[in-house]
Amino acid sequence: MLNQISLLDLVDSFNGRPIPPYVLAATLATELTSTKQTAKQLSLCSKNAQAITARADEWGKGFSGITDYINDTANIMIELADKVGKLAQGLTKASVKSVFEQKMAANLEKLSAQAFQAHPELHGLTQEILKSADSFNNKNVEAVIELKKNLREIKDCNRTLNSIVAICRIEASRAGPFQDSLWAIADTIEGAVLTLKDRMLMGDRLMNLMEMQTC
Repeated sequence: MLNQISLLDLVDSFNGRPIPPYVLAATLATELTSTKQTAKQLSLCSKNAQAITARADEWGKGFSGITDYINDTANIMIELADKVGKLAQGLTKASVKSVFEQKMAANLEKLSAQAFQAHPELHGLTQEILKSADSFNNKNVEAVIELKKNLREIKDCNRTLNSIVAICRIEASRAGPFQDSLWAIADTIEGAVLTLKDRMLMGDRLMNLMEMQTC
């Protein structure tokens, strides 16, 4: 997983040159893999809490109302992370093809005037390649917009989870002999929320770099 220092190292490694979109997309996909794993951890927490509150009966009644909500929110985050992964994969492929075709077009344009006179079809080939490269660039722009939307939705889910951490702690404190078990689950949920917040901040930084490359 990236941190601020390793992100700066990534930027510096290109010596002032723009970072290729496919590098940023692949990096974002890796970051969202960790987000999905954390969301799965939250889903598991909710299932553990359900098992505990089932045994706790009246002691766990207040906490049991929260568990389904945590699980549903975690599953939404997992689904969104999968969408981001697929979008990033498609963006990576489109970016590689766009860079390749732009280089092909640039090489063709370097040919001599005599070559174009001898082979008029080269004009049409150059235009087709440039048109294809533009098409891939447009797909990239659309993918970046959708990526940003999905990341925003993941952040909304995480803010929702963060808002119920305090409720988890309150209900855990009322669980009598089951208090320690539910308090530990509340701790895990809070830790997962903080981890997700950190990953989303890194996702925002990568998205900002990506938008700069696709504008």
